[in-house]
Amino acid sequence: GFWRLIDLFDENGVKGCWYTNAIMAERFPETLREAVRRGHELDAHNWSNNIHLPSVSAEIERLIIRHSIELIEKVSGVRPLGWLGSGWATTPDTLTNLSEQGIIWNGDYPIDDLPYTVGLKNNKKMVIIPYIRESNDIAIYGPHRHHPRVWLDNFKEASDVLYREGEKFPQFLDAAMHAWLLGHPLGTKVIREAIRYTKGFPGVWHTTQNEVAKYWLQQNYD
Repeated sequence: GFWRLIDLFDENGVKGCWYTNAIMAERFPETLREAVRRGHELDAHNWSNNIHLPSVSAEIERLIIRHSIELIEKVSGVRPLGWLGSGWATTPDTLTNLSEQGIIWNGDYPIDDLPYTVGLKNNKKMVIIPYIRESNDIAIYGPHRHHPRVWLDNFKEASDVLYREGEKFPQFLDAAMHAWLLGHPLGTKVIREAIRYTKGFPGVWHTTQNEVAKYWLQQNYD
């Protein structure tokens, strides 16, 4: 699924933001290196999906975050700037722990349409980039096994609404997919159509989470 998706992105001139469990750096390091070689973005996605930070001690949480980020950097040569935890699981200290490791954005709070900035206990800022569930394949094609076109219809119709609203102020939409779901042959057809659909509208910025976070920080939004 990884190889199929990364080829698809390259063929259509977009960059993927790859949420990466650190255990992938141990088991499949060639995928991380290839993503970086092709100019894609790697962001940390916990050590593995069966670890939830609220269930461990504060010391272990800091260790998991640091070790995950350092291992991805060691294998790929690029240090992640973003973090999406497994199951959106956080503690009151998670954002501060992330910022101490150089993380500038977090995706664990799907509570708004647009990114926003929060101040932390260490006087740093963290950009929150909402993880949009309506365009997430795990909610549509995963346990419910709807046809991938349901994912495509959700994405296109949301895009239409946001594009109209964008005439007044910028809007944001992400397209969340998993290599083990829409990375199947049936899924790649609708992903291609989604990319080409949004490319048919002028003024749409096809970009990655890192670039969104950097832009948001440059605006000095609070």
